[in-house]
Amino acid sequence: MKKYALLLICTWLGSALATNTPTANKVTTPELTLSIMNQVITPQVQALQTAANELNQSTAALCQQPSEANLQQAQQAYLRTFSAWQQIGIAPLGPSKQPPTMRLFTTPARSTAELAKQSQTMPSHPMTDGEAHDYGSQLPDGYLGLPVIASVLFSDTPLSLLQQDSMCAYINWQAKTISRQVTILQYEWQGLIRGAAYDIAYPGQLMTEYLQALEAGSQRLASFKPQDSARPNIAQEVNANIAGLSALITGANGIGLDDYLLSRQHQSQWLKTQKQLSALQQAGQKLTQHASERNAKQISIAAQLLNDTLRSDVATALRRN
Repeated sequence: MKKYALLLICTWLGSALATNTPTANKVTTPELTLSIMNQVITPQVQALQTAANELNQSTAALCQQPSEANLQQAQQAYLRTFSAWQQIGIAPLGPSKQPPTMRLFTTPARSTAELAKQSQTMPSHPMTDGEAHDYGSQLPDGYLGLPVIASVLFSDTPLSLLQQDSMCAYINWQAKTISRQVTILQYEWQGLIRGAAYDIAYPGQLMTEYLQALEAGSQRLASFKPQDSARPNIAQEVNANIAGLSALITGANGIGLDDYLLSRQHQSQWLKTQKQLSALQQAGQKLTQHASERNAKQISIAAQLLNDTLRSDVATALRRN
């Protein structure tokens, strides 16, 4: 919660709590949406770019010298990229939810046997990131993106698999494609932020999209099943999801839903949201400590309560003003 919100609470402890009249310092829709773009989305995309670049570099080093040490470096780079995307992907907005980006991070990979066969058809000459992206975007679903890299790096015998056909070069190709697409994503957000300052209609459109994304993101976490606790890297995935959703709600270092609600005297709605968000964060921490079915169920319960509040209490309050 920002200083603005804290100051408002102190003020409302006096006279403002006695009235339903909005304060004169009401946070506007453009202030909220521009802050979310600048203070939440921009740093998230930058973090994804940094991780994707490291993944590109580490897979290239692995191909140059296949070794257990280089494999571990590539695996760690993958996990950093995975977590950076999960913070965005839980509730993607604007360009982040468009197919060129989404298919690179969310489309399940085909079998490693099919990937090995596909690797035999890849361009044989060294490719720049731009060329890799151009050729990579033409691949059918299941043969490109981050899930493809994971299916190889975390297979039962990754070093052996990487030496089959052109598999290592194929994995590095996918890393190059991801890195380039994230660069494009950065440019798209930069252009959108500049344009939003002049398009009086867009902040309102993004506000609707923002609220819908919060509801959809919390619903995705609510659909988490107890048996999902057995999935690889599940605690890392869920906590990255929670961190991304939390940043969108609180606005990170800028204006968030808390400020927006409190400036409209919707204190009870924010306090309820804050309580449930905190419960979800605590459930995520417990899942990190022990990825059990019981702790996985707590994620679902906490997320559903948050979703219910966003869809009912918060949505109703915002329709009033």
